Amino acid sequence: MTYKSTHPIDKLHFITNQWSTIPIKNQVASFLSAGGKWVQLRLKDLTDTEINDIAIMVQDLCKTHGATFIINDRVDLALQTNADGVHLGKEDLSPTEARKLLGNGKIIGTTANSRGDLERALSLPVDYIGLGPYRFTTTKQKLAAPMGHDGFSQHAKWMQQQVNPLPMVGIGGIRPDDIGVICASGLHGVALSSCISHAQNGADITQQLIQALKNNSTC
Repeated sequence: MTYKSTHPIDKLHFITNQWSTIPIKNQVASFLSAGGKWVQLRLKDLTDTEINDIAIMVQDLCKTHGATFIINDRVDLALQTNADGVHLGKEDLSPTEARKLLGNGKIIGTTANSRGDLERALSLPVDYIGLGPYRFTTTKQKLAAPMGHDGFSQHAKWMQQQVNPLPMVGIGGIRPDDIGVICASGLHGVALSSCISHAQNGADITQQLIQALKNNSTC
């Protein structure tokens, strides 16, 4: 049976940054206090105990603010902590296997860097696509070629022509002043990390992003 998503996908996703001088707890607290409703916890090269402790802390913050809690890569941790879902890169566990483990009640996102990735995603039991990168970013290793506005527009137009289109969230070096252009490209929303995680005024940046998304009816 073909999977059909029923999960609402927020227009603003925050991805934590463990390399920021600002602790993850503070990053997430600032984002949520400003009205953010979607947090993806991304952690690399830590022990399972360290990751689990941080995940529980972030999950508690999300619960307090009624926000969606997504874990990057780790389906096992999502199961262990009863997270709202996972975001899976192209080298992670397949969404098909993840869906078997998580069931239809959880959210699964996947990454796309090309038209071929989008075509593949449409055949998978996923709820949304993280499309990018928009521009160069140091947040992610093994970065694919940046797409820019033209790439986002071309992929969004193609997706809208499909029978069962998936919401696409732009990612990769996105800044607050990019919101209007990205919304105009036809994407559902945006995912950001550095511009919030490195900011001393993360709550202010978040409010700017939320307002910018509200002001753009195409998002």
